[in-house]
Amino acid sequence: MKASIDKKTGYIIDSSSSNKDETFLANAETEGHLRSEIEIIEVSDKELNDLIEARDLGQKTPTDIKFHSYEHIKAERDRRTDSGGYSVDGKWFHSHLRARCQQIGLFLLGDLIPNGVQWKTMDGSFVPMTRELAAKIFAAAVASDIAIFAAAETHIAAMQISSNPNTYDFSKSWPKIYGE
Repeated sequence: MKASIDKKTGYIIDSSSSNKDETFLANAETEGHLRSEIEIIEVSDKELNDLIEARDLGQKTPTDIKFHSYEHIKAERDRRTDSGGYSVDGKWFHSHLRARCQQIGLFLLGDLIPNGVQWKTMDGSFVPMTRELAAKIFAAAVASDIAIFAAAETHIAAMQISSNPNTYDFSKSWPKIYGE
């Protein structure tokens, strides 16, 4: 069974045994929610009943708590991905969106990277950009994204089986980022 959840409140908007996410999003929009405010999750019949009861009574349920803990883990995953950087040859390179676009461009240029290009690293120093370095940065970005995603999924799974998801500590066991 699936349910659409308001990300701000954690409360259920709609539920169905249908697997059509587009139906959930359309129904949520009809009720005045933006698509960006909606999370579609799998729920058991009991969790669905808990969500409906909580919505009606204005209370938090274990499902609500798990949902909010899940959002915190995703936020940490995104923070690490977007600003944690990645290490190549002892230097840390920026991982924000603009840097990633520039790095992909350098990787695609390959041997056409102009001679003498100096690239600023996260510690403020500069390194000469080469085809080899651009390829290493690109590979490090992919490896970092995979490792951070895997760590987040591990935390989500552990939080979901935790006896107290609200206090689950997801601050450990992440891949290193710049400054750690």
